[in-house]
Amino acid sequence: MNTVTEPRVWYLLIPAPAPLWSANDSHRHGPRATSASRVAWRKAGYDAAMIARLPKGLKRVRFAVTFHFQDRLHRDALNYSETAKPVIDSWGPPFFQKPTKKAPKGKSAPGWGLIPGDTPEHLESTALSIGPLWSNVLAALPARERLAYVSPYGGLTAVITDLSEAV
Repeated sequence: MNTVTEPRVWYLLIPAPAPLWSANDSHRHGPRATSASRVAWRKAGYDAAMIARLPKGLKRVRFAVTFHFQDRLHRDALNYSETAKPVIDSWGPPFFQKPTKKAPKGKSAPGWGLIPGDTPEHLESTALSIGPLWSNVLAALPARERLAYVSPYGGLTAVITDLSEAV
């Protein structure tokens, strides 16, 4: 008898530690502000993985990221890859850069180790979308949980699907 197993799926709700950053914001505010945004979002992604106790060492996954804003302005979800990318990077391996003239101490960034890297071998796809307002997302939570997710910038929902069995 063949049994089909359902893939494991994790849902992470991440309050925005900084504004949801778009490609337009990167052009408008420059590399320094963009770097600060990436650092904040990468830490938020890592912290969410730790809180959710995500596994480590999966072979292959799929990500879906839904952005939740505080207002209903017209936006293009793909523009917000500037926010999704550092979050997704935080679920891969830690980043270490050797010292250089520009960065004599080197650089590092946290990585959970959910997958070995974000190459097509390990990451099937990433879908980006815009969902309901953050206030509506929070309203659906039990009252005692809402305080942990309060953010003046909104937040995002990430759905991680384990495709390792299909490899």
